[in-house]
Amino acid sequence: MVRATVEESLSLDLDYMEQRDLLRPGYVVIMSWSQGGQPVANIGVLVLVNQVRLQYRNSNRYTGQVLDTVDEPVLLERGAPGGYRTYFLCPRCGRRVRQLHMPPGETRFRCRTCYNLAYQSQNEHRTLLMRLLTRRHETGRRHPRLGPSAMSKEMFCNTWWHMPCYEHEATSVCP
Repeated sequence: MVRATVEESLSLDLDYMEQRDLLRPGYVVIMSWSQGGQPVANIGVLVLVNQVRLQYRNSNRYTGQVLDTVDEPVLLERGAPGGYRTYFLCPRCGRRVRQLHMPPGETRFRCRTCYNLAYQSQNEHRTLLMRLLTRRHETGRRHPRLGPSAMSKEMFCNTWWHMPCYEHEATSVCP
């Protein structure tokens, strides 16, 4: 099963905001996302002393009808004493994170863990593995690069011989 990814989600990134010096108390920042040159979404971020307020509307993608207006506070936490790193505290689980995400079909910004988001590269690996396993199931045999059956007996013995925790097994398998 392929999970939703960080790359296809709307993301609020503290690194981006810090690089542009947007985290000063009293600032109001309008952030927007676009896809193919067309605006997809925007959000107002009001920066307070120890929190930011996210203000945005959720609307129907096709009709434009406003479904929900959100005014959600998200706490900011400073790093260790003497440190200067700032973190969002996820509104759902309270985790310290540098990014909040809103995947397609959701209506709130949360951390990657709350939405069980993967990175695109993690899904690519899964799809490759699924293709290999499907091919094995269809043909009834292993892919040449999966498992010890693809190795010669000598190569298998040498591989296991060099692994100290399996040394006792290697003596019983190898002649």
